[in-house]
Amino acid sequence: MQFQDIDPKRQMFIMLGSITLVVSLGAELFYQSPVGYDQFCNVGFLAGLGWILGGIVTRTKRVIMAAYVLLTTLSGIGMLPLFMLVIFTLNPLAGDQFVLTNNTVPDHELGLLVRPHAWGHDAEGFRNADVPDRVDIVAIGDSQTWGLNAPRKESWPHVLGELMTMRVYNMGMIRFGPMEYSVLTNRALAQLSPKIIVIGLYFGNDLYNAYASIYTRDVFADRRRPDADPDWLTDTIGPAAIKIVSEPDAAYSGNGVDTRFTAAYRSMVVDLSQPRIAEGLRSTSEILLDIQQQVHNSGARLVVLLIPTKELVYADLMAGQSNAAYARQIRLEEDARSRIVDLLDANGIEYVDSLPALREAVQSGIAIYPRDTDGHPMPEGYRVIANTVASYLQHPFSPENVEKETDSP
Repeated sequence: MQFQDIDPKRQMFIMLGSITLVVSLGAELFYQSPVGYDQFCNVGFLAGLGWILGGIVTRTKRVIMAAYVLLTTLSGIGMLPLFMLVIFTLNPLAGDQFVLTNNTVPDHELGLLVRPHAWGHDAEGFRNADVPDRVDIVAIGDSQTWGLNAPRKESWPHVLGELMTMRVYNMGMIRFGPMEYSVLTNRALAQLSPKIIVIGLYFGNDLYNAYASIYTRDVFADRRRPDADPDWLTDTIGPAAIKIVSEPDAAYSGNGVDTRFTAAYRSMVVDLSQPRIAEGLRSTSEILLDIQQQVHNSGARLVVLLIPTKELVYADLMAGQSNAAYARQIRLEEDARSRIVDLLDANGIEYVDSLPALREAVQSGIAIYPRDTDGHPMPEGYRVIANTVASYLQHPFSPENVEKETDSP
């Protein structure tokens, strides 16, 4: 039987199902969302299969509907995992990002972790091929360290390992902040015996996350100030920020590169005039000093990696065309950065700043961020960060090194 011989109503079922199936499959393969796997594509894929079957069946409408219900039910039970396996094999990033929000387990201190051995993750729920007994470097951070928008092998910790021919273990995870970094440092030192700990401090939300972890999670209640405002136990910043997290308020276009910014959102989580964010800065400072002591006591080396927002990276290129909201966010972030740098300098904590190299990349016309408002780098951006860290670790800047070079013949 040829297609034109089929009843027009059933032709409609087949065509609608085919279009739905192709669109859903294409979306799964090529649309990379920061939150991972799009459940609507699941539904579309299953519906497409059901409609195609409904169009092929030649019996009554009752049989057609029964077949549709049976197929979608069986697909949900048995075929969906196979479908997901195919999608994740063709697009590993989709699988990695899917498990971030769809395959997690509770952790007493960290809140949530990816389920052990979930797609793209190891037995501890981190984004590595396996869990070794010992490593050279442990990278700790949030989604910027986990590597959103990039396959595992193109995250900055993995690239760093390749550049230095060392074993680098990635302990980055979405929504983590300084308090979680302290917990992870303890675990890394106890379980992996690293020579170096690199803490990726992201100015896009880490100060806010420090406040939120301490004042909204009782597990960290001992970190709260005795004289803290009782109102701080209620987070008013996060709910307000999430409403505008994807609303663009500025854009850049030039050198063949286009991207959008969310300066108003970024301002909310870095504004030190807000008591909760100021408390986040104070807490972050204390936590960094505690981590310094932890690492020092273990005989390892601590390096803090400063990761800027996309907005700050583009600040020079946006000069003269930014609006008030953008200019304000740059001032606020620079203020927070200067205070953290002063703390690191005053306490002899090593740090490497990725801002200059990232700025040089965008000024050269390299697209290191997505075109939309997403502030996570793409693989090219993570490679810039990895190169910056590798260069520092190989030739750290310190007064001692300057003296040695000056005394050299």
